[in-house]
Amino acid sequence: MLDNLRLAIARALIPSKYEVPNHLYWLIDEAERYGADTGHSFDVNIDLETWGLTPGSAIRAIGAYATAPSGKYPRDNGFSVYIHDQSCIDAGLKMDPGTVKWWEDQSEKAKNQFLGAQKEDLRAALTQLNEWITKTGYDQTAYMDRHDRGPITVHVWGNGAVMDIALLEAAYRAVDLQPAWEWWASQDCRTMERLARQCGLDFRRSIPIKGEPHVALNDARVQGKRMYAAQQSILALVKLGKALM
Repeated sequence: MLDNLRLAIARALIPSKYEVPNHLYWLIDEAERYGADTGHSFDVNIDLETWGLTPGSAIRAIGAYATAPSGKYPRDNGFSVYIHDQSCIDAGLKMDPGTVKWWEDQSEKAKNQFLGAQKEDLRAALTQLNEWITKTGYDQTAYMDRHDRGPITVHVWGNGAVMDIALLEAAYRAVDLQPAWEWWASQDCRTMERLARQCGLDFRRSIPIKGEPHVALNDARVQGKRMYAAQQSILALVKLGKALM
């Protein structure tokens, strides 16, 4: 009774410009019926250091960082691997001269990370990423109620719809491997960041990168934290709006 009274008061106080038009209510009702089960999915934010900007470019390093929309998974969970250039060339991947020049202009720390790093060939690196993603999904079941356990869906996030994930999937094809995610599971961080800014939230400013930029794991970690914050904040705003409708 008290909750209904609070809701009625809240609705009465909403300025008319924020009210949802009556003809949209049925759309919202339908969307709620088919809402996503965030408890059965997790996100892997991926950042690549590459020798080019288009699919088919050689990859120097892969960084990945896992989060879960439900918030029930440990958020400090990362993966990193460096890759032999020759193994990429042998697989048919290319080095763009413009990107080679760009790397020459980066900081000494960013360039030196590759000098002493243990490197894997491309196929081994992609296999390790698959294994890490699979294990991450398996580990997440420990945070689920035993009566609610089921298949875990992974979504992979990259900066730009045609950048990291597209280049990574092209590398998988080059060595005849299948990624550990479905073809439809690719997500775009830039779209999420734009949506957050439209809500008045700028996580690029509020969550700065820690450590040297252009280190794949550093970039993947900050990307993951920004995406997690954006999702949780937007979900909170949506829930508040629904409560006031």
